[in-house]
Amino acid sequence: MILSHNDRITLVKAIDSLDENGRWFIKKLLHRNHLNVYLFKTLNKPMNMLPDWSNRTILIAEDDEISFKYLDLVLSRKTRANVLWAITGQMAVDYCQQYKHIDLILMDVQLPVIDGVEAIRQIRAFKPDLPIIVHTANAYGDECERCFDAGCDDFITKPANLQQLLCKIENLLAPVIVR
Repeated sequence: MILSHNDRITLVKAIDSLDENGRWFIKKLLHRNHLNVYLFKTLNKPMNMLPDWSNRTILIAEDDEISFKYLDLVLSRKTRANVLWAITGQMAVDYCQQYKHIDLILMDVQLPVIDGVEAIRQIRAFKPDLPIIVHTANAYGDECERCFDAGCDDFITKPANLQQLLCKIENLLAPVIVR
């Protein structure tokens, strides 16, 4: 069996199980009419054992400077990830077209020029496998659905729990493939 993370997610249910290599959990993800099973490593590590993402580039699409600085601080100093900043949805789309080395996007929904949902749709047109996590204060019922319909891979609300955010990023940067 091969498991991947590319389908859009509308319902997530986690089931815990242990493995000899550490803590693992299985997520059952229901998308419309079919069920996919995903196996991910959890980030159940002390904060001083964070991943080294010095070979990874994360694009943060965020118009609020304080929110960006927080994410930049966490990602660049704690995990050594390379960080790019797009302050509009259009800049995020342009960066994804211009820079081939972007590994993941953290996307706010309320962005100037074009909003995050439209930016996701446009990015999906030419980079269908680029992982996108929506990071927004808008946690309303249909907002989450709109983001998944546009093509995001995961969703987290502001203010994000640091360990949850890093776990979501790690799951998308290094999904476990079971054969």
